[in-house]
Amino acid sequence: MTKPWFKNYPDNVAHEVDTHYYDSMLDLFNQSVVKYKKTTAFSNFERELSFNDVDRLSKDFAAYLQTQLHIKKGERVALMCPNTLCFPIAMWGII
Repeated sequence: MTKPWFKNYPDNVAHEVDTHYYDSMLDLFNQSVVKYKKTTAFSNFERELSFNDVDRLSKDFAAYLQTQLHIKKGERVALMCPNTLCFPIAMWGII
């Protein structure tokens, strides 16, 4: 059964992701950063973030969590954030 949102996908966008190709979500993200460095990853309110921007900012946020808030690997972190550019930065920083 075709999913109705597929009709909105550009021709060059795959309808499925080969989940066996990546070891984790983080692996998928890291490979995307390498492959699409300067390509826009997210846009919102006329602002854009490239994959490099998201990578750099999420690492900065992760460092803040570790050094300032003393969050340790494996601890749970809740994320309450609007669906704006801060969300992917925080999400990847937490992961």
